[in-house]
Amino acid sequence: MDDLKATLRELHRQLESAQGVDDESRSLLRALDDDIHALLVDETEETPSEAEFLTERAQEVAARFASNHPQLEKLLREVADKLASIGI
Repeated sequence: MDDLKATLRELHRQLESAQGVDDESRSLLRALDDDIHALLVDETEETPSEAEFLTERAQEVAARFASNHPQLEKLLREVADKLASIGI
């Protein structure tokens, strides 16, 4: 779980310095981050469908960044992989 949190921190750091990220994409990232943090805080209420949905959302957002922001895309894929590996 600490590894996931570290990756999220790195994603935030990279996002702050990224050039050309539109407001809609930033909003998608913020919403995804908020939802991940909500599940991390209260894991007892998560359901498998919520966990799978978050993993899929992370992958979809990563695909959106693939061509213009490959470093952000890489970090988002790492987030999705870590979510899947810990069952969140």
